[in-house]
Amino acid sequence: MTHVSEKEGSCSSSSSSSLNSDKNDMSNDRMIAAVLSEEYANLDNAVARRLSSLPSIPHVPRTNTFIPNLSEASQDHQRLLQRRLT
Repeated sequence: MTHVSEKEGSCSSSSSSSLNSDKNDMSNDRMIAAVLSEEYANLDNAVARRLSSLPSIPHVPRTNTFIPNLSEASQDHQRLLQRRLT
């Protein structure tokens, strides 16, 4: 009977140590998540500052000066269809 109680004692100590390690892992995970969220927030602010300081680029409308003939238009259409299918 002492043999069985020794086994039970070792099981309970190993299970309690695994519970402690699980709690430590969860605590570490939470700490890592908090640090990462702070870093991402800092990066987001830095990106926002850089984007807001960019100069605007004026829009210049494009005018079609060349109108293709029927053969060229058909070839372009076929080429675009092939590109879409692949």
